[in-house]
Amino acid sequence: METIFIVYCFDLGNLFTKSKDYARAINEFQKAADLNYRSTDSFFNLGFIYASKKNYMNAEKMFLLVAESRPNYLDKALFNLAVVQQKQGKRNQCIDNLEKALIVNPGNQRVRKYLNRLKNNSGDAQ
Repeated sequence: METIFIVYCFDLGNLFTKSKDYARAINEFQKAADLNYRSTDSFFNLGFIYASKKNYMNAEKMFLLVAESRPNYLDKALFNLAVVQQKQGKRNQCIDNLEKALIVNPGNQRVRKYLNRLKNNSGDAQ
């Protein structure tokens, strides 16, 4: 029965995210992560929500946790980490993570474009 509850929390978090009810989504993803159900995916989703709310410090923490677990979508996690680092003025860390994302997936054009824009001007890459 506990497994059903954990899956329910994760799925409910996704539903709340889609409806932009971020406070409730955070609560559900945190429950799923605390119970170790798809914690990497839960942390990724939490990072997305925090970034959407412009809470870049917490988003960075979540994306760092995801990157440390090296999921099969590592390049996307590193890209999101880089974006929130750029928003916080951490330009060098941002560039480092974009370069790591390209090592993981050289074909990721979104990462390549963001990195090129960042390197070609000193302003915000977005």
